[in-house]
Amino acid sequence: MTKVMVGMYRSVRRMLRDKFALGLFDNPYVVEDPIEIRHVASEGVDLSRRLAAESVTLLKNEKGLLPLSRDIANIAIIGPHADDVAIGFATYTYPTGLNMMHARATGGDIAMAGIDLGGGASPEAKAAVAAELAPVFKTDRREYLKSNYSAMSLAEAVRQILPNAVITATSGTGVVPTEPMDIPAAVAAARNADVVILAAGGRSASIGGPYALASVIDKLPAVVTGYYGGPHQGTAIAEALFGVTNPGGKLPFTMPRHGGQVPIHYAQKWGSGYRRTKDDIHNGYLDMPSTPLFSFGHGLSYTTFDYSPLKVPSDTVNVGGELRASLTVKNAGKRRGTEVVQLYAADTATGVTLPRHYDTGLLSLGSLASKIRAKQQLPGPVTMSGNGSYEISEELFVGT
Repeated sequence: MTKVMVGMYRSVRRMLRDKFALGLFDNPYVVEDPIEIRHVASEGVDLSRRLAAESVTLLKNEKGLLPLSRDIANIAIIGPHADDVAIGFATYTYPTGLNMMHARATGGDIAMAGIDLGGGASPEAKAAVAAELAPVFKTDRREYLKSNYSAMSLAEAVRQILPNAVITATSGTGVVPTEPMDIPAAVAAARNADVVILAAGGRSASIGGPYALASVIDKLPAVVTGYYGGPHQGTAIAEALFGVTNPGGKLPFTMPRHGGQVPIHYAQKWGSGYRRTKDDIHNGYLDMPSTPLFSFGHGLSYTTFDYSPLKVPSDTVNVGGELRASLTVKNAGKRRGTEVVQLYAADTATGVTLPRHYDTGLLSLGSLASKIRAKQQLPGPVTMSGNGSYEISEELFVGT
């Protein structure tokens, strides 16, 4: 059996184990009673809200601009997602999938970059779908999301946090040309505001909005990003911006400076991408560095964490053995915060080209109050193989 098949069977085994643990095979048929469906769906509201809050990631915060003061009197929220209640819904969810079905069945446009609504469906098939779903297509999507999912836009969430402030929300521009555009209105709102929040980003077919920030990143003193936060994304970002919560998310991907760097990821092998030695003939582009704009695992906080030296039980380990490490993390700032400890390892002596270093485990310490220490054994273990000499890295994120 090949290693690929072994890995596949291991993944399938884990999936089936969890399904059995959840009791999915005890009662495999979906209950069609709408009252019961709504009751079951409501059980995940608290979890959805918590996951949205935990995923918010602070990428940049010059001079501690964030969190913003709640005494600000006039705020402009501009951009295509300023007052959009649907931006947190991925394309595999019903509300967003419905938009695609509507566009494909009726020949309409869809504000989603990178998707082709063509295909082999006949005109008769499209007409049949349009006729069957006509009542659904006529539903006001915004009101549907608000009434069925309690979805809230960023502008609405900010108004809830600052009820006495003047909040002006205007899109300025859309994601695609067919969406409304009013740049003068956005400029006027920004000019009259004490603080401007730019709700930018695109929409894509499956993995989230595209990130092309290199041309504007130096003009932005603070940058916060969210992923698919569902109905609570607007609330989660607003609460992070105004210090109701302390963002503790970490980037789950590597953000490039330019599309020409793709594919780019933290585990690139030596001699490829931005993983180069000082003697390599290629150490960067003529017009920009070859390093990522923001690396995998990057994420700031409104507090600071002190790490003790990494402790390992021994300097040596047998081939095929395991190595475990531990450290103490202290919240050295004045705010409660969450930290994700990341452990990376590298093989420094091998006859095979391997990644510069690779992730061996992630550990969230949860919410730590100011001055509180948490002593943890890091996830792992680091498994040794071959005749390599392994080096453990204490980097908080891979950026060098």
